[in-house]
Amino acid sequence: MRFNVFLILILVGVGGIIYYKDGGHVPEGMVGWFEKSEDIAEDEPETAATSGSSQTATPNTPILSGEPNSEPVGTFTPSPPLAEYYEPLSPYAGRVTLKKGGASATDVDKEYIELVAASSNDAALTISDWTIESVPTQRTEEIPQGIRTLESTYYRSTKPLTLLPGEQAYLVTGKSPLFVSFRENRCTGYLTNTRTFTPNLGKRCPLPTDELLRYGENIRDDDDRCYTFVSDIRQCETTSDAELDAARLPMSCDQFIENTLSYDGCVDTHKTDTDFFTSGGWRIYLGASRELWLSTHETIRLRDADGGVVAVLQY
Repeated sequence: MRFNVFLILILVGVGGIIYYKDGGHVPEGMVGWFEKSEDIAEDEPETAATSGSSQTATPNTPILSGEPNSEPVGTFTPSPPLAEYYEPLSPYAGRVTLKKGGASATDVDKEYIELVAASSNDAALTISDWTIESVPTQRTEEIPQGIRTLESTYYRSTKPLTLLPGEQAYLVTGKSPLFVSFRENRCTGYLTNTRTFTPNLGKRCPLPTDELLRYGENIRDDDDRCYTFVSDIRQCETTSDAELDAARLPMSCDQFIENTLSYDGCVDTHKTDTDFFTSGGWRIYLGASRELWLSTHETIRLRDADGGVVAVLQY
């Protein structure tokens, strides 16, 4: 017995000498004799124990591609008395708020609520295929697709509708006057000449005289007739062919008015401007034929595509 113990001690000592002289390298076949120290183990990836396996732990990192933040759902805590309606809670909860708007209207074309994307969101939210519902009546409508830049070929190019951080949307119960949901821009005021919108689109188009000074260099010297005529055109208003014929303006002035001071002309001129979408918001039309919201004692829920509750409005 003593001889065996003595032999083991000799072997351990020889192994230590070889390890030391070899620069700390463990010779092949002797790895089992040398366990990793605690310092070496600290450099390994942190692992989380699971039943019968281990999984590399990774931090919660925001996803910047329109997907929900990967943080646990519990980071958003609904406040009473609405907390009971947030079941199941969406990972998008807290990223959109609902406002009453014109929910009490009895005309479907004037009945609307507002959606506002939080300015702190880290990406655009794709809300097409989300649903909006009345809790008391259980009426539900799906949010449709839309088009951000409304042009003459808009009906061919609807896409999933996205809300950028800080953007708002008017969710109208009835049908769109333009047969599509769209984003307001610097030129949409021209559309009010032939259509009625609720809420009002507003007339924030570029001033006609500013357009002439900027884009009509070749007609400013036409004995001032063009400038005088254009200065009388109101913001966001179009000029009829009859009015142009009666004015007997130079052809270059006629062409400027027709090609620039209209909705299509305005979009062609300004759609690449950095402030093209700075005002207004989305106009989303659900296309329903009857009222969705009660005038009083209403609770409205916005759900994501998986059924999770994103936001609740009660009035």
